[in-house]
Amino acid sequence: MSSQLAAPRPLYGWAQPTVATDWTADTVLGADIAFVRAERLPLPPPRRGTSYRPLAPDLVVEIASPSQDQPEIGEKARLWLDRGVRQVWVVWPERRAIDIWTAGAAAPHTPRDAASLDGGDIVPGFRLPLAEIW
Repeated sequence: MSSQLAAPRPLYGWAQPTVATDWTADTVLGADIAFVRAERLPLPPPRRGTSYRPLAPDLVVEIASPSQDQPEIGEKARLWLDRGVRQVWVVWPERRAIDIWTAGAAAPHTPRDAASLDGGDIVPGFRLPLAEIW
């Protein structure tokens, strides 16, 4: 899916599932897709083993599996937001729906009958026609 998201034009800063973000010794969150604006990207860590940067992505995309439910994914979305992520998109492929979680909001917004998903001020100029992923 990440190649489809970046297809209209290159977006520097997309991070694929192999990237995780570590905020504490006990919790490591890994996103299906994460976006960090280029101007916020830190220098690479030293090459002494695997190290995660204490950096909250600007946007996280989670793709729900058939075995996951809204309370479970909602908990993970809240964790991302609590750690400084500006927005979390939860994609529900089977329902053909996307929940948009935003910092400060009590619940997600789920656009109905939307033709596209817009990156807003987080990813300016980014627009994903939903017909391309459904």
